[in-house]
Amino acid sequence: ANPLAILISLLFICTTPKYVFVFSTVNNDSLATFLFILALLFSYKLFNEWSRLNAAALLLTVSLAFYTKYTAFLLTFAVVGICLTLLCLKRISILQKKILLKIIMIFCVGTLSCVPWLVFHNHKY
Repeated sequence: ANPLAILISLLFICTTPKYVFVFSTVNNDSLATFLFILALLFSYKLFNEWSRLNAAALLLTVSLAFYTKYTAFLLTFAVVGICLTLLCLKRISILQKKILLKIIMIFCVGTLSCVPWLVFHNHKY
């Protein structure tokens, strides 16, 4: 019955994006968003310091993202585009260019990992 508490509650409801309310439940959209964020995190970590563990985690994350939602193609296009843009810069070292090529390769392998699912699942349709 406190008018200030009611006003603050209404202000919270009015200013919180609908995205938070719609995707606050566990579904494939929220899982895909989580996996996209993880893939970006692992890509960034790999660019700064190469690690086989992080590379394996990136491959697993990208593969799971494709199995979760096909919009992972957008994530792949974005990350590969960023990597290709960075490859064109002359300010990065040869080691960093090799790492960028490895990241692109991981995304390509992750993309190809969903091909058996696409072929066998959609074959009957």
